[in-house]
Amino acid sequence: MKGFLIFSIFILLIGACWCEMHKEDIIYGELPKFSSESEKKDFLLKLDILGNSIKEKKLLKKYFYPNGPVIAYGHDISGCFVVFIEKNMKVKEKTLNEIYEIIVNESKKHNIKKLCIVFRFENRPSLDVREVSKGSLANPLVKFLAIVTLIILLIITIKKFL
Repeated sequence: MKGFLIFSIFILLIGACWCEMHKEDIIYGELPKFSSESEKKDFLLKLDILGNSIKEKKLLKKYFYPNGPVIAYGHDISGCFVVFIEKNMKVKEKTLNEIYEIIVNESKKHNIKKLCIVFRFENRPSLDVREVSKGSLANPLVKFLAIVTLIILLIITIKKFL
């Protein structure tokens, strides 16, 4: 029972961290609701096909960094199509609307009637170790979660040997 309680607290902390990290998201549409896992799986497959179609047709080419704000796109496990926007770029609402329209128009060709599109503001990925070290561990919530995780793992390990 104690293990379950610790695990539950850990999951709540992760959720709080995720919400804090993504509070700047701009969401067009509603989060999809599925009546079964099979329905969700089929929808996520459609989102994969949509993303590949956008890539093959180069529909968002003019919006990609460094000429535009888009650094990546895809979908998340909840069924939203996510467009990652460079956090340090000024983006006009008109640009987001244009990107939204391109994605929605393409989604209709793939028989997707309702689509949730999330614009998520992130730093551009970097292979520079100095930039990475300033990134996620500089966030106090991430540091806290890392420490809590280490403490939980330490407690579990010690209990196994006692």
